[in-house]
Amino acid sequence: MTTVRIDTRRVLHRDFLGVGVDVIPVALMPANRAHGYTEAHWEVDRDRIARLRPAVARVWFQTDWIETSPGGYDAESPAMRALYPYLDALRDAGTEVVLNVGWKVGRAIQPWFALPGTEARISAPADLDGFAALASHLVGELVATRGYANVRFLAFYNEPNGDWDFDAPGDQQAYYAAMVRAVHDRLVADGRRGLVGLWGPEEVDAPEWTARMDELAGDVFDAYSFHVYGGDHDSLAGEIAARRDVASGHPLVLSEFGFPGEGDSGFAGGYTGHVMTAAAEGLRAALVWQLNGVWTEDPDESVDTNGAYTLWDSSAIADAPRPRYYEVGLLTRFVPRHSDVLATATDSPAVRAAAFRGPDGEIAIVVESAGGDGADGIRVEVDGARLPRMRLLTHTDAVAPDPAALLPRPVARFEPGAALGHTAGPGRVVAVYTSAPEVPQAAVEPARAELSAGQTLAFHAELFGADLPGDAGAIDWSVPAGPHGIDTGPIDGAPIDTGATDTGAIGADGVFRAPRVDAPVSLAIRAAAAADPERTGAAIVRIRAVPVTRVLLVGAGFWAGYQLDAWLQTGAVHCVGVCDPDPGAAALAARCGAPVFATLDAAIAALGPDAIDLVDIVTPPSTHRALIERAVAAGIPVACQKPLADDLDDVRAIGALAAAAPTPVLVHENWRWQRPIRALAAELPSIGEPFRGLIRYNSSFPVFANQPALRREPRFILLDMGPHLFDVARFLLGDPSEVYARTASVAPGIAGEDVATVVLGYASGLTVTVELSYASRGIADRFPETLITIEGDAGTVELGPDHTVTRTTAAGRVTRRHPPGRYAWSVDPYTLVQDAIVACNGHLAAAAAGLTAAETPAADNARTLELVFAAYESARTGAPVAVSPEAVGS
Repeated sequence: MTTVRIDTRRVLHRDFLGVGVDVIPVALMPANRAHGYTEAHWEVDRDRIARLRPAVARVWFQTDWIETSPGGYDAESPAMRALYPYLDALRDAGTEVVLNVGWKVGRAIQPWFALPGTEARISAPADLDGFAALASHLVGELVATRGYANVRFLAFYNEPNGDWDFDAPGDQQAYYAAMVRAVHDRLVADGRRGLVGLWGPEEVDAPEWTARMDELAGDVFDAYSFHVYGGDHDSLAGEIAARRDVASGHPLVLSEFGFPGEGDSGFAGGYTGHVMTAAAEGLRAALVWQLNGVWTEDPDESVDTNGAYTLWDSSAIADAPRPRYYEVGLLTRFVPRHSDVLATATDSPAVRAAAFRGPDGEIAIVVESAGGDGADGIRVEVDGARLPRMRLLTHTDAVAPDPAALLPRPVARFEPGAALGHTAGPGRVVAVYTSAPEVPQAAVEPARAELSAGQTLAFHAELFGADLPGDAGAIDWSVPAGPHGIDTGPIDGAPIDTGATDTGAIGADGVFRAPRVDAPVSLAIRAAAAADPERTGAAIVRIRAVPVTRVLLVGAGFWAGYQLDAWLQTGAVHCVGVCDPDPGAAALAARCGAPVFATLDAAIAALGPDAIDLVDIVTPPSTHRALIERAVAAGIPVACQKPLADDLDDVRAIGALAAAAPTPVLVHENWRWQRPIRALAAELPSIGEPFRGLIRYNSSFPVFANQPALRREPRFILLDMGPHLFDVARFLLGDPSEVYARTASVAPGIAGEDVATVVLGYASGLTVTVELSYASRGIADRFPETLITIEGDAGTVELGPDHTVTRTTAAGRVTRRHPPGRYAWSVDPYTLVQDAIVACNGHLAAAAAGLTAAETPAADNARTLELVFAAYESARTGAPVAVSPEAVGS
């Protein structure tokens, strides 16, 4: 057992600002837009900043962002408007900002800003008084005018001792000191010196710069800043000592430190140990390089900071953060700001610790253990104070990054005054004991998605924080609109995604409907706890630019009206005609201002094949084969209602034709697009290997009232509903190898069966029972709902009445409701199906245009019909019928 001792009576030093980050605030500028960065990605980045809540952020700033001519300032320039979202996010996080003025010199101002004879891109300012006026104006604009009171410090340029910044002839150290003095004097003259402190010289590996600043301008600097990369903790202590020896008592700030590779940060030298050393050695703050990856702007557009040192790469190119995000996040979030650093001691060289006490009494104890052979328990003893309620959070190098980017959650809780302790793992463990509340956050699933206009997708959110269980509390869903009024314009002729005018819609149930867009666009889906808006999470959905699909509707019967409404609901369809000799076709066509044609041949002749993007066949099954053959011959994509045909030979012929056709032949199979069925499918991976399933579609609904022709069908429920339910079985569980069926005719005066029970056998041993009935009264009489139970070796998932999906595993039971969307044309009780038609049609339009792979091409859907006819054969013979997926549709 290793003991860590904290002496709360001994304060090593006071006012440790905390752990911070370095920020290049250009993600919303054109170079990053050109690489695909959008407002949606900013929503993700903003969430991560809110979770990290860094104590300090050193924000880099180019003077040309605001000073566009000598003494001419534009606080509404595109670059400034791209900066403000960063400052907003940092202000919301309570982060103190160090504005690092200088850095690079944009091309537009180089002729008058740069010193003669220097490399203009990195030149020191030629006019020190002008630079000082700019710095003072910036403080006034940001702090006094715009209310960024968290802008607390100014720093200048970056590593001026190197050859990559601050080019000046002669004595560069003297010029730098004169520059800072000029800023100091101007701030005093303008009455703004009390608003900000001054840091410098931002040197790396050059303590002589710190010594010279102390000699030349020690009276104007509030702290000396320096950078260290890599190294172990002993070497960091030496770097600190080298500055402390020449700083004349000035505070020191480690304003950049980092490790280039994930494996470069460990027990010997790493983020946690460096923070501990910085605190123990009396530094004012320790800032990690760097927050998030970006592409820099004029004049260094080619510089890509993704990789190496970032906590996460640009959200446009990487979904999940880097592993270091989780370790650094524990430090930025839980080391109290402006804290007292308390004395600590350990009795093992394989364990180090640091302790902090915030101004309000908040306590954080950080323990890092090396692990390895013989690692055992760690006991934390606190002298001089009774601890409040504490939480324990841990990080290991085996962390698996996730797009949700949730900070570690508590693994243990300790009541007030309780003894603290944890187990040292076989590898490095960073443990943080804190009295702070749990981080409010939410994980939105799916974290990334892609949709076409009109398609829908159900998002879910798990809430964490404030000691609530993951699924507790109501959720407010939104689709934040963008952009931030930023003029990005095209880059080299390439359009830039600046956000959609129509952001689609998301319901209280988290179901999002994609809008129609003229160019691909990314949108953010945001979830927030209704009771705590800080508990938030965001996902990104990419909307495909689907051209308006010109649909020719063939058929004007009962279901064709719903089909037309659904096409129009997608927002990406224009109906070019309705084909049906029935007089009712005119009324249907009038709803979309389209002409009426008696036949498909007449429509193709009148309109021309090039004026039709998709033929939608909504006619009786016996007509499907001829209509499909005619559309394929004309080179027009087809979407056909199920069933493909009422004859097995026709089914196989259509399947073969579709497999060879140069244009898509698709099946409108909408059942799998029902929201609760899609939600159930998303849960399947959590229950392991399925071994049994039950799919039930049982009701007493008077189906013949709306569709009297069904009474005369010799094949009824298996041919009418069997394609839907067998397709659902295939969608969820794959292809069976055997079919066994029993049927019955219960209603009087019908030609076919209205009850069927079918058992699907799988080569894996899985058995799925499918029940179909229009003659059943009971608790499962839920027309048109399908009830599903799938059991796996790790749990069960169930779709129950009222669109509820329940997952039961060893971790517990979670139930969510997934009701259908309602539209102005929705009609009970068909709402569930009508909503699925909209989603299905949006998918078919994208598939017909070649923008996505079709889920139900006719060649594949023929396999579903093979199961239908195998069921009829089994019912006729009373014996199971083997089916071969490889031969289906051939």
